Amino acid sequence: MVPPDYVKQLKLSELPVHFKDLPLKRLPIDAVLARKSLKLSPRGVIALAAAMSEWVVWRIDAHHDFESERLVEAMWACSVHPSYLAPFQIDNWPKPSDPVWDSPPSKAFLSIQHHFRKLIEGMIGYQQLHDISNWCYNVLETGMFKNKKNRLESTIGKELATTFHSWLHETTDKISSLSPANEITYKCLIEQTPSQELQSKFSWGSPISRRDIHEEILSHSERTKTIDSFLKGIKDNPYLCNKDTIQKNKCWVFSKHGIPMPKGAPYTFNEEMF
Repeated sequence: MVPPDYVKQLKLSELPVHFKDLPLKRLPIDAVLARKSLKLSPRGVIALAAAMSEWVVWRIDAHHDFESERLVEAMWACSVHPSYLAPFQIDNWPKPSDPVWDSPPSKAFLSIQHHFRKLIEGMIGYQQLHDISNWCYNVLETGMFKNKKNRLESTIGKELATTFHSWLHETTDKISSLSPANEITYKCLIEQTPSQELQSKFSWGSPISRRDIHEEILSHSERTKTIDSFLKGIKDNPYLCNKDTIQKNKCWVFSKHGIPMPKGAPYTFNEEMF
């Protein structure tokens, strides 16, 4: 996994990091984006979350020691099958005393993981999309150049946030056209206790290839081959379950147990899995 072309053109990873702590201001919910997100299928929601998260991942890539490529790979794998996400292990998470928390870029890397995981845990909760976008705006806009009085020295942050805003709405529209939610699926997601009948008719929607977002929109057959090739190339990713764990159905516990998970062999993809 490498940064998409538009990230390379913005030279995000080359920008310095001068803030002493992560800037975080709660932004008002974007009502237009909220309405658009409700039209996305569950797979579409996860794909949008993965694409958004990449802005933060690549922005801070040069400023920490984590493996950005593996996290991006895991997020896109989850957009095909959310059960691929490995369960949270507290032993694998830095302890509060770990010096990694003193590094804003490292903290941002861990935080974007947290927000993405919360989206999966919330059974593809649409509220978590706002949390991820809020995090992106904060890191991109105010995580730039500051002087000793803690004032922004450059307009780059504001320009990046504006660019991200336009990209976010365009990408949401693109995903909505490729993987829309149907009415039954929408009801399952917003109802606290959907009926078994509703859950049995739940649809994950069509998967989105990373190439659909960062390059050109693929044909149906090209998308299937691209996703299958991508999944088969995943090896020993620490953020994902291994094949045996998935086959035993012990990789993840969702809050709505009646919703059927996508079918098919682990880390493969074919027409029957749409």
